[in-house]
Amino acid sequence: MIAVSGIGIVSALGIGVEENLKAFREGRSGISPRSSLTGTTHVLPAGELPVTNEGLCERLGIGYDAHISRTALLGALAVKEALADAGITDASKVGLISSTSVGGMDLTEHFFPEFIQDPQSGDAEMSRMHDCAASTRWIAAQCGIGGHLSTISTACSSAANAMMTGARLIEHGLLDTVVVGGTDALSMFTINGFKSLMILDSEPSRPFDQTRAGLNLGEGAGYIVLQARDKAQEGDYCALAGFANANDAHHQTASSAEGDGDFLAMTQALEMAGLTPADVDYINVHGTGTGNNDQSEGTALRRIWGDNVPPFSSTKGFTGHTLAAAGGIEAVLSVLSVSRGIIWPNLRFSTPIEGLGLVPETRMEEGREIKAVVSNSFGFGGNCSSVVFSRSGKTTAKGAISACYIENILEDNEVVTDVKELIPDAGMRRRMSKVLKNAVSTATECVGGAANTAEVDCIVTATGLGCLSDSEKFLLNIIRDKEELLNPTPFIQSTFNTVGGQVALLSHNHCYNMTYVNRSDSFRDALLDAMMHLSDAGSGRALAGAFDENIPASEAILARLGAAPEQDGSVFALLSAKQTPASKARLVYKPAGKASKGILATDAARQIAAACRSVCAGNEESIQIGDFIVERI
Repeated sequence: MIAVSGIGIVSALGIGVEENLKAFREGRSGISPRSSLTGTTHVLPAGELPVTNEGLCERLGIGYDAHISRTALLGALAVKEALADAGITDASKVGLISSTSVGGMDLTEHFFPEFIQDPQSGDAEMSRMHDCAASTRWIAAQCGIGGHLSTISTACSSAANAMMTGARLIEHGLLDTVVVGGTDALSMFTINGFKSLMILDSEPSRPFDQTRAGLNLGEGAGYIVLQARDKAQEGDYCALAGFANANDAHHQTASSAEGDGDFLAMTQALEMAGLTPADVDYINVHGTGTGNNDQSEGTALRRIWGDNVPPFSSTKGFTGHTLAAAGGIEAVLSVLSVSRGIIWPNLRFSTPIEGLGLVPETRMEEGREIKAVVSNSFGFGGNCSSVVFSRSGKTTAKGAISACYIENILEDNEVVTDVKELIPDAGMRRRMSKVLKNAVSTATECVGGAANTAEVDCIVTATGLGCLSDSEKFLLNIIRDKEELLNPTPFIQSTFNTVGGQVALLSHNHCYNMTYVNRSDSFRDALLDAMMHLSDAGSGRALAGAFDENIPASEAILARLGAAPEQDGSVFALLSAKQTPASKARLVYKPAGKASKGILATDAARQIAAACRSVCAGNEESIQIGDFIVERI
């Protein structure tokens, strides 16, 4: 089984498990009338931890450094608590799979106004933590974590997906212990992004209520320690018994009316856990308080449980929606539900949603008999994830990762099909930025056309910096238009999993969809993930790719930091579990134990592509690139 042996949490309610429990018991929400975030003119309720960065550094026992992102500080506090709770004093062989959607944007957005006036102005050191992996590496260094590191960003499902990745690394014997979860800080960028989508409530949110009018953003971090066990040991909280990710494949930001992605994630997670819907005692719903999310999630609950929906609630009325950290914070609460028999209250509920009639729990209860809990996390790009925690779990060892076969590998400069054929939806094409269009085109031609994307069983993307032009465009929109009349399109496309989401949308593919944001190791992680899926299934095909872009601003900043720009673009590989007539080469996972250098994800992908061409041409029998061997067949 995979045991949960430690938990750590930071939210608007406080730092640590006990502070958060105290707030829940008192019925005290962490939603304040407005954020104290400097720079924003918006007066909106938010779940903000009332501790400055200087105070966070003090709690960590380190000196204050203005170049450390708040995202990293929040995450380090939660990871330290989780490790201590698990009794781990030497973390040199422990892994960390972290997640974030904000990354170091809280620093970048304060550096950028001066920079755009003069590229030699502003404190460029503030941009060192802009990318998502920077916080993961800083947290690992602070906590003495020396094992496998990776970072995931799939919007609001990110932390749940980090748990899946960590669990599967344990299942395949690559780790014995791993810390998994997510962290995000409030930022002007995300406040304005959600404001542009018109889904922020000007009052404290009311999840699952007929009068709900939107979400409140929040900040925080939540992490759990997973360990391989033959059976439960004293001190273990519970088991991570099941998990699943599915894509709603409906819209980049909105959920389908039928809740298809939600339904698939929950049912597949329960199936993995060996449980029936009747075995579930509590559901921690995603429950953002938006009209679309709660209706869609509620519909999925009715599809699975009918008139017998178990006790459920959204805890976001206490913490706010903490984006990538939400699944981590809510996993900690779900673990406590199993171990202490807690039902968490849903604040501000009065009237059921018309047509659903669902009534969440509004009182906190402790000491209940709770054997199994489902925790839901759903994000942009149709990314839907559910995890199941229970009193016990099954044996999960799966052995070494099987080799797979490269059926095709394509670089963007090799794409020959007209983009109109690859992306037939004209509206979709118009909204796409250059890098997004480039990546989706490369992915689509790699599988032989949009229709063939439906036959792929797994879509995994990798990026170091994401769609930079969209991030820059939205930042400029905020600064120059003074947070008014914002265009939501670049905000939506600035999410790191936007490519994976668009590929799924093209053919309404509901399969597993993941995005790694681990600098130049991102493609390594994407290939490893795809190979684990093919190995587990013993059949099927996976699409794994890398994309990145250079823009003048990023090149100027890197130059000031003493780094040279790297090759950008996109590369996608189509992999199969079994050899077929289309197979070009065999791919074997063989860890080399070395982290690569650099920021962008595309370099490693191009090296794999070059190795594949070389062995196909008969120049080499096999070539090792990082953790992978490309072999002639």
